[in-house]
Amino acid sequence: YAYYELGESLKALEMYYIGLDVERQVLPWASIEIVITLLNIARIYQDERRLDEALEYYTQSLDIQRTIDNEDMLLREATTLANIASIQDRLQNYDEAIDAFEESLAIRIQAIGKH
Repeated sequence: YAYYELGESLKALEMYYIGLDVERQVLPWASIEIVITLLNIARIYQDERRLDEALEYYTQSLDIQRTIDNEDMLLREATTLANIASIQDRLQNYDEAIDAFEESLAIRIQAIGKH
């Protein structure tokens, strides 16, 4: 992410893609490392206003997050859904935005109830 902070988003994406390729070769599909890499790629795309690509990577990450049985993953899942809602809103897909936001809120309430 340091490359991105230095204004080199293409270099940052290149490094994340290399890392993701390695992670997918050596780690199980449902690993937190892959989730985080996908989220980092999505965030760069979102910041660069490449919303379709951001949505693709947030969705990939969400699919994995939903298979990991971990209380901490619930809040990450809620945040990912909130990011998806934000993108859907910017794409004027309001029904999808509302659905994602409501699901995010329900997960946050569930997660808070567990603590």
